Amino acid sequence: MFANHKPVPIVSTIPASSIRLKPKKSTTPARYLDQPLSWHLHQVGDTAKKYAAWFDSTRLPLVEDALSDAVIAAKAPQGSRFEWQDHAVDHVTSLAGGKLVFNVASTGSGKTLANFKMVLAMRPGNTRVAAVFNLRSLTQQTYTALSHHLSMLAPTVVARNVACLMGESLGTEGAVSHEDEDDAVTTNVDMQSCTTVPPTWMADMPGGGNDVLTKLIAAPILISTMAWIVAGGEPGEQARHAQALLRVATSDLILDEVDSYDTKAMVAVLRVVHLAAAFGRNVVVSSATLNPVIAEALAATYATGWKEHQVVTQEATPWHTIIAQDHHDIAVSSMQSPDAQQVRTVFLQTMEKVDIAWATTGAIQR
Repeated sequence: MFANHKPVPIVSTIPASSIRLKPKKSTTPARYLDQPLSWHLHQVGDTAKKYAAWFDSTRLPLVEDALSDAVIAAKAPQGSRFEWQDHAVDHVTSLAGGKLVFNVASTGSGKTLANFKMVLAMRPGNTRVAAVFNLRSLTQQTYTALSHHLSMLAPTVVARNVACLMGESLGTEGAVSHEDEDDAVTTNVDMQSCTTVPPTWMADMPGGGNDVLTKLIAAPILISTMAWIVAGGEPGEQARHAQALLRVATSDLILDEVDSYDTKAMVAVLRVVHLAAAFGRNVVVSSATLNPVIAEALAATYATGWKEHQVVTQEATPWHTIIAQDHHDIAVSSMQSPDAQQVRTVFLQTMEKVDIAWATTGAIQR
């Protein structure tokens, strides 16, 4: 009632030419003063629509069929200690729906190659892979060994499909366990450029001209430290969150040595697993020393994310937990949509059988 309702002309002391700023010569979008609410809402809607479209995996480069087919077709010699890899691949491809695979094969049994064979076979012709490691040294070692092996199978296409990134610039500080004390922290280490041609729409992303960001999102096969991926589960990281989330949403995951993380870091890893399941992705957890407690937590997290996926897609497709190991007398086992306690019990029983079997036929150092 005390408001002055009499129209009063507003005289601006700001020159008319400066009310709307001219865009500067910069890679960042132009900013304007005095934005009408309608203009602001349209901009928000258009940007949200653009970001939503980025989650369409068909618009991102996939692993080339020549490489995928060559990896899947490469069989281990019958009767060799690597034959378990093909049994695991056959088992996971016989199951429909989401898959959480625990690869607990012994050290030196070829877990790394088996992980990639399972991931490529579970989604043939429509595969993107992100293999994530805790330590930079292990990341580089895996990249070198895998690139060499893939080059023997499909020498002309490896450079277009595989990228390796290491560093902590996209990770949340303190979220990932540190390397050995004598290994200096390195930021933005790029082992090798992936020569795949990124989609043109990536140029519109913040930092779209950044080669590291391009490989993070566009590379069909990404081998990286967890620091590049963990921001996908951290909305407070804003732009870095959106970039990492786009990678998680469009890739099946391979998580190596998850039992090497401390408690705080493990929570961050579980958030990534939850998001992967929510987007309908498969997750392979690889560790010869995985314990039942972590297996239970991973299963509970994946189950929650898969329920969200079912709600969004309106599909009742089940998910499966698979336990793969390398003893020839114990078959690959799986459970359909189990509860977490069931996973822990079966996992513990399976590992006890494996340990007894190896003790009987010849011990393998895990």
